[in-house]
Amino acid sequence: MHPVPNWQPLRVLCRQGNMNPILKKLTAAVISAISILVAASFVVLHHSEKSIELVGNGVGEVDTSGMQISFLACNPSPVPVVLDGVGAVLGGSTGPYGELDLHASSLGPFSAKPLGGRMEFSDIDTMNSFVGWSLGQLPNPDFTATLKVRERLFGIIPYSYEKNYTMAEFSGILFGNGTWSCKEKGNYGDTRQQLELEWARMSVAGLLYSENGTLGNSTLGGTRP
Repeated sequence: MHPVPNWQPLRVLCRQGNMNPILKKLTAAVISAISILVAASFVVLHHSEKSIELVGNGVGEVDTSGMQISFLACNPSPVPVVLDGVGAVLGGSTGPYGELDLHASSLGPFSAKPLGGRMEFSDIDTMNSFVGWSLGQLPNPDFTATLKVRERLFGIIPYSYEKNYTMAEFSGILFGNGTWSCKEKGNYGDTRQQLELEWARMSVAGLLYSENGTLGNSTLGGTRP
């Protein structure tokens, strides 16, 4: 009788041969995921040292509760970002003064772009005080602006942060005295002139509200009755 061949070792080798490609793919996927996480962490850490910079870029319509305002935003890092939200809470120990809300946009590396928006105040007296504080016409107040930024690095990686500013620091942003790394320059000179004009108008003796709660032709920059 001829001996019966033992096929068991061959079956084991075949099974091992089938598993090896799967294990290789899983290992490659894990290594790729770890590499992406490490690279993303490095990008976030590097970008955190170069947050978005702002400078005043002009004031638009002013009414009894706030003003249209524009800032030039600079991305000083080599990482393109999508700005999902840029705003600030203005306040002090006595409570909130108002809020700044700027429109979403995207910024390429080492580039700047205007961000329009609105600065809203709790009432006209608070807005008047803010303009006076920013221009140095009134004593330094108990004031803090908490800037809140939500962005996506490379349009994908979510990243957010907050920064607090005193009145002097926030005025520096408005009037071009803050940190600025981009070649483009904002119209911060116009911002100062426009706020000085509004301050003069709001400070005119006998400035009164009309019956419908508006001022003049519904804007402080309009014609007085």
